[in-house]
Amino acid sequence: MANPNSWGETTNSNLDDQVEIVKRRIRREISSLNSSAIALKRALNDPKNKVVPYDIVPRTLEESGEYYGVVHLLPAIPKHRRMTLDQVHNLTYFLESRERPNLDDHPLYIYNPMLLPLNKEIMDETIIRDLTLGEEDSTVAYVAVFRLSNFANCHGPGRGVPETFRNYLGIALLDKDLNIVKDRAHGNYLNVIIDVNQDLFDANWNYCKIPKHPEFSLLKQWMQDCQLIAAHPKLSKTRNQLILLCNEYAWPVLLQRERAPTRVAPMDDGKHDKSKIYFKNKYGRGLHLTAIRHPNELLEYGKNLHFFTAGADANGPGFLEIWAAGPHTVLPVTFEGYPFVRPGVPPRPMESKAPEPNASYVTLDARRPEDTGDVLRDRDNGSACCVPIIWRDGSGHKRKLLMGVSHTKTRRGKAIKKSKMYNYVSRLYAFDPIPPFDIIARSGYFCLGFGLNKFLDNPQHDEAEQSDNDQVWGATNEYKLNVRDDFFECPRIHFVSGITEKIDDPDTVVISYGINDCYPRVLEVSKNFLVQLLLPRN
Repeated sequence: MANPNSWGETTNSNLDDQVEIVKRRIRREISSLNSSAIALKRALNDPKNKVVPYDIVPRTLEESGEYYGVVHLLPAIPKHRRMTLDQVHNLTYFLESRERPNLDDHPLYIYNPMLLPLNKEIMDETIIRDLTLGEEDSTVAYVAVFRLSNFANCHGPGRGVPETFRNYLGIALLDKDLNIVKDRAHGNYLNVIIDVNQDLFDANWNYCKIPKHPEFSLLKQWMQDCQLIAAHPKLSKTRNQLILLCNEYAWPVLLQRERAPTRVAPMDDGKHDKSKIYFKNKYGRGLHLTAIRHPNELLEYGKNLHFFTAGADANGPGFLEIWAAGPHTVLPVTFEGYPFVRPGVPPRPMESKAPEPNASYVTLDARRPEDTGDVLRDRDNGSACCVPIIWRDGSGHKRKLLMGVSHTKTRRGKAIKKSKMYNYVSRLYAFDPIPPFDIIARSGYFCLGFGLNKFLDNPQHDEAEQSDNDQVWGATNEYKLNVRDDFFECPRIHFVSGITEKIDDPDTVVISYGINDCYPRVLEVSKNFLVQLLLPRN
């Protein structure tokens, strides 16, 4: 257990190296969100598009202008750990900088974001008050979680991994325009960077449970691509407990602003104070993260796991999605009490029963007679889950479904060129919210775009110009999706890491994703636009 007196302290003493002023994203007025959905429907049903291009989504959004995108850079990242405009195209600098002897001199890259909306309708006021301090005019609307690392693919995959590979957790509070919020009292931006793996190691928690095993004393970096979940323990009608989910590990946490009143988290029974971990802020200030209990392993060697609740009620029974297809596979995990999964009890996953529907359209990866194997891996992994949609079946009947995002990538192998590996595509899928969660509709594959997109009629609304993240202008724009030697106007690697409804606007969806493991992008689009991808072609 760390010293609570150092709770949330910034361990880096060079506070002068912190960034004090950041650019603000200015939301432009959009008269309607219908034309993008109409344009997408028209393009998908165009007889000329027998094979639909993967970049149909970013192209249609760019042409309509009906979206809102933000590229973040945490102000907490010190100036000496950022890459500037004169460095983001320099491969030699990129490779040399991550091998510097002092780990704290390595550039930090930020990607794979996810957002948790502070929705008063389903979230308990205690969590919201911890982050708004009870201010009636508070602008805090979301908690954003990011992966930070000294590893990146800004110059394309295949460049290796630094010997001193490190993953960090970034947390920021955002307003409704997705800008990072400032603390009114101190003027600092509410964002922190935490070395979760190091702090867990220092607290004597270890992935390896065998003390004499060679790996017992090694610092691992497996806590990555973390998600923050609001869950409801037993006897609670609202979601009043935050859960941090990183790969296959989950544990209850308390996230509070400085000056938030001291309180006891629902899963803190007062009997396990030795299990608490007061995480230190490596960089940044204004937020405190506490682990109420140690990480609980939900599944052996799990990855791309996503929590959702079943039924029409947002506080229905909880499940963890293990596979998004082939078949759709979930594990009952309620997060109602700790431990979430008891040691020694084998997990009992649940599989969908109905045959999976065909994709709504055909893309370039479709099997050809001359192919010796599939272009893409044959089973979709989960990316983000889920938002509710209203689905109209062939008879015109309406029903509620849950919509998520999955991904796959081009195959690897000795006979496959490196240039053809590590190309990622996504698809939408919608499933019945009642067990066994049969998939009702699946889109074809698509990609999402770069952040370097300009509105030529009004450059002041360009998201790249309004971002402090210089990677948006960098060499990563040269590494585009390549399938069958055809290139598309989107990143070679786009990885969707979050999907949620926009706060106070259930007709708009917020999709968060990483671009070439180099920088993050958060995108608001019409829910109706996304549903068009699921509909069968005429």
